[in-house]
Amino acid sequence: MCIVFIVRKDVFLIVKSIGVQKMKSYPNIEKSAFRKGEYVGYSEGKVYHISKTNSSFGSWFAHNRDNYNDQVFAYGLAQMSERLAKVTQ
Repeated sequence: MCIVFIVRKDVFLIVKSIGVQKMKSYPNIEKSAFRKGEYVGYSEGKVYHISKTNSSFGSWFAHNRDNYNDQVFAYGLAQMSERLAKVTQ
C-alpha cells in the first residue's frame, strides 16, 4: 500500500510506504468484510460473529448469528478456532 501526498503544484511527491500486517490463517475464521475489527467464524453450518471483549471469560467473544445464547469465549483467535471446531449441538 502506498500513500502519495502532493506538496506543491509542481511535480514534487512524497511517497511513504506503509507495512501491512497480515492475519494468521485459521481454517474456520476470516475477517468480516462489513465490520471493522470483527471476524466471522464457521462451525458445522453455523455462522458466528467474533469480536473483542473485556470479559473475564476471555478476550474474544463469539455468538451464533441465529441463536445469541450459543456463545463461545477464548483468549486468542487460535484458541477460538479450536473451540469453534469442537462446538456441536
